Amino acid sequence: MSLYESVQSQMRKAFTYLADDYDGVLLDYILEVDRVLDFKITVKMDDGTVKDFQAYRSQHNNIRGPYK
Repeated sequence: MSLYESVQSQMRKAFTYLADDYDGVLLDYILEVDRVLDFKITVKMDDGTVKDFQAYRSQHNNIRGPYK
């Protein structure tokens, strides 16, 4: 199971405790990603070499204000 699938599974499990207060539509909204930013970061290493690393940022929703 990937990290993404594991987090979704844990969210679904936690949501069962809130089922009386919220409907499944809210869970689907929370689990859906609004956007994913992917980019490369160039880092100068301690030994002087330069390496590129792939980076990702997932933004789920901004319903309570700007993404943090």
